[in-house]
Amino acid sequence: MTTDRVARVAGAATVVAVAAVVSGCGGHASSAASVRPPTPVERAALQEAVYDYVAAHTAAKDPSITKIEVSSVRVGAGRAAGYTAFAKVVLSDPSAGYAAVLLGSRSKGEIQGWHVLDLGSADVGCELGTAVFGSDKQAVMRSLGLGCP
Repeated sequence: MTTDRVARVAGAATVVAVAAVVSGCGGHASSAASVRPPTPVERAALQEAVYDYVAAHTAAKDPSITKIEVSSVRVGAGRAAGYTAFAKVVLSDPSAGYAAVLLGSRSKGEIQGWHVLDLGSADVGCELGTAVFGSDKQAVMRSLGLGCP
């Protein structure tokens, strides 16, 4: 994941990136039953994780969160990374455009809480494998409206 992928697009490409994020980066429609709004505690933790990551790893100057969704998909055990929940945050920044952020939550281990797994304007989460999702990748990605080519 590089900062080049962080929605540094202009003109028509910005329109494509915005459409991809809003429509789900791959045409998969997410049903209302497969996502839920975050709890107040989750919202605060997700916002902190995203803003900390963006400040440390991107050139975005004034990002704002436009949407937060938490997947309702129950993930199975056996993932090496230990993530038990997933969320998508949609960002808008005047200098960088729109981007989606995929986060995973760990409830055990030394580093618990929400962690940024991927950020970009297209193909968000596509390079992540079974160590992160186990056998639940398609269900989680579909629930969050993220798709891969």
